[in-house]
Amino acid sequence: MLVKMHYAYQNADHIYMLMDYVPGGELFSYIQQIGKFREKVAKFYASNIILALNYLHSINVLYRDLKPENILVCQDGYLKIADFGLSKIMNAQE
Repeated sequence: MLVKMHYAYQNADHIYMLMDYVPGGELFSYIQQIGKFREKVAKFYASNIILALNYLHSINVLYRDLKPENILVCQDGYLKIADFGLSKIMNAQE
């Protein structure tokens, strides 16, 4: 569902992040190659995205950068959401 960051550190010049390896690449690449998905495939991908967003909302995280470039395809065909740079943790008062 979500790309996990296992470790992060930085030196004077760079920030390094060790994250899950997702060999399938971006959903954007698949859309460029295939064009239009069959209905069954589109429903499968949409359900993956909905489940991931539902999970994030359940833990009060607002994901604000949903686009095909930030959705990665795992080796088994399931999707993972990446790039949480614009995400926001919501508190109960907001």
